[in-house]
Amino acid sequence: ECPDYIPFREGAFLSVSPQGLPHDGEDWQNVYQSGYFPVLGELAEGNLGAFTEWDRGFDFYAPQTFEAPDGRRILFAWMGLPDIPYSTPTTAEGWQHCLTLPRVLTCDGGRVLQNPVPELDALLGEPLPLEDGSRSVVPLPFDFSACTDGDFSVVIADGLELSYERQQSLFTMKFTQDSLGCGRTVRTARLPSCGQLRMITDHSGIEVYLDGGACVFSTR
Repeated sequence: ECPDYIPFREGAFLSVSPQGLPHDGEDWQNVYQSGYFPVLGELAEGNLGAFTEWDRGFDFYAPQTFEAPDGRRILFAWMGLPDIPYSTPTTAEGWQHCLTLPRVLTCDGGRVLQNPVPELDALLGEPLPLEDGSRSVVPLPFDFSACTDGDFSVVIADGLELSYERQQSLFTMKFTQDSLGCGRTVRTARLPSCGQLRMITDHSGIEVYLDGGACVFSTR
């Protein structure tokens, strides 16, 4: 579903939402996936590189991109999935799901990096520094940034834990409170490094950007 041809000066990619990929450890953990193939040569020749998921979280589907007037490639996606085993409490209010934040795409060799469009930075207030082990209460929405090359753990609302174990090269998004996850449990990814961590959270969802945008987790 939702094929999208994405050209860059350094190379082109084909974005699709395939259905029926078998689950394989940390890969293809959702019922349906969305990702991209590097296009090797001409698209009509059908030579594609390895499939990479756009997003490793619980709620991401049907991405589409467009070219902005300044030449940037911008991606939006549906922050939701069909046929999911978890719930969306807002259905009782007559609506469900939303869109992701707009993400600017850049080409980094054979992969695509995703990061929030810089226009969002104009919405930021004064920064609140946090020390290791500290706890702070902040209003929603908030934008959290940190740089790390080792283990870390961040807990949000006493029910969503984001952690990285360097020895295992494992990043984990884990709901420990079902009232927050509504049936969402755990999603993981193998990463040699998390590097720059950024997460943007509002009343409805959270997007976590790792390793300069090489890996992203989104969830309601």
